[in-house]
Amino acid sequence: MSSVSVHAEKGMVGVVIPTYKEADNIGNLIQEILRRVPSARIVVVDDSPDLATTAAAERLGLPQVTVTHREKKGGRGSAVLEGVTQLLQHDCTQILEMDADFSPPPSQIPPLLQEAIGRKLGLLVASRYLPQSEIHHWP
Repeated sequence: MSSVSVHAEKGMVGVVIPTYKEADNIGNLIQEILRRVPSARIVVVDDSPDLATTAAAERLGLPQVTVTHREKKGGRGSAVLEGVTQLLQHDCTQILEMDADFSPPPSQIPPLLQEAIGRKLGLLVASRYLPQSEIHHWP
């Protein structure tokens, strides 16, 4: 297992996770992210019609995890923007957006952060739609 430690001069890592009916995944995902980046701040923006996903994330009782449950589905894009706004208010300088379906896998977080920091990138896109990407367990 690899982990990454981002020092203050490099900034704080934030992860935004837009969700819709992800109660079964969210707890494991948060724990796997924090195994790789223990100092990360995580914002879950949940558009589910019920509170199951929100409750599953809050049940972890982690102070670095914030959950925002929106009353109606606003869509992935607005959820990501809301999460990024919250992370910027917490002085996060490296921000990742992840699907609650473990895409990208949390194991890829340290190399992605190291690549972005090492190359002084303002934006690094890890996409399942790039030609060299692999998508497992999809039809």
